[in-house]
Amino acid sequence: GNPLQYPYFPQNLNKLSNLRVLDITRINFSDFELISNCLSTLPELLDLKINLSSQQEALIILENIPRLQYLNNKSTKDDTHLVDIDDKDVHDIS
Repeated sequence: GNPLQYPYFPQNLNKLSNLRVLDITRINFSDFELISNCLSTLPELLDLKINLSSQQEALIILENIPRLQYLNNKSTKDDTHLVDIDDKDVHDIS
């Protein structure tokens, strides 16, 4: 189906205290930084799948959610760290 457009996303998601894996790739957000801040309120989030349009967006996610272990199926902890990707590689993980 078509991606969903969400102008609104809850500001605080800390009541979802057991949520560890989240796939929101079918949602297009207009304010990426706001969404990243909202996601950072998930206390146990370890594995996130989200549409990324640039390396900068990946960096914002990693800054806001330092406990994240996987971003779009790529480990955030290994030697080939996500911050080393080029923008041309973003399509492989978004």
